[in-house]
Amino acid sequence: SGTPDVETIAGLLPPLPELQQVKGMVDLFHGHVKAARRDLAAITSGGSAISATPGGDSAYYVPWIDTLDYFDVTPAQLAASRAKAMRLDVTADPSRGPARQYLIGRLALRARDLKGAEAAMAVLQAMPELPKSSIAADLALTLKARILLAKGDAAAALAALDQQKIRIPDRLSDLYNHADQNFFRASLLVLLGRPREAIPLYEMGDYFLSDPAFCAPGNLYLGLIYDSLGDKDRAIFHYARFVSMWSNADPELRPEVERAQARLAQLRGH
Repeated sequence: SGTPDVETIAGLLPPLPELQQVKGMVDLFHGHVKAARRDLAAITSGGSAISATPGGDSAYYVPWIDTLDYFDVTPAQLAASRAKAMRLDVTADPSRGPARQYLIGRLALRARDLKGAEAAMAVLQAMPELPKSSIAADLALTLKARILLAKGDAAAALAALDQQKIRIPDRLSDLYNHADQNFFRASLLVLLGRPREAIPLYEMGDYFLSDPAFCAPGNLYLGLIYDSLGDKDRAIFHYARFVSMWSNADPELRPEVERAQARLAQLRGH
């Protein structure tokens, strides 16, 4: 079913930052977005510093949730997240500056503020590169690709992604979200009529260890692809996993679950 026991365990242990971080991620795995925001925000108690301590990056991750377009966000919530992103303090670790700027650009795109996204991209493009890294340039290219897609040019967006060098040291890997990058590339491949090439990008170990927020949507998108390719058994497998993962998701996410349940019933012949 894909339901981790860690949620139950975390509820029995003291509210340490590390455990709150795990609980917030499990919330996202299950589509409990409101609970995830609450659990992750509690770690920093409203602070704005991005630190290297366990749980310290929740100040970054809480607004990051609102960049993910499969989670609903109200205009007020999005405005609040954009304000939080602008206030993020990277003084203690300037290497996290590119990720902060990328977050600002992604939230601008979610708000359909292309000028704001382009401004964030320009800042990223002007940043000196971190040692042994291409993170600033690669994140700038991702913003460029997303801006191009927002303007309706998926082919140019994919071409921009192809310019990335992907030199991401381990110390920066938590702020260069590989799951997000893979999902975006996969979505472009589907739009361009190349769904088979998207399959391995959506699979990639289900993402539970790297970012559980992507697990359920990944299975939904795999179900949709296999369904479109006429592979009934694989479509059933992935639709069923998606429905299980989000079986008790927030009400805002229920319509997507119900559509998958209906298609699952059709494929099973019920």
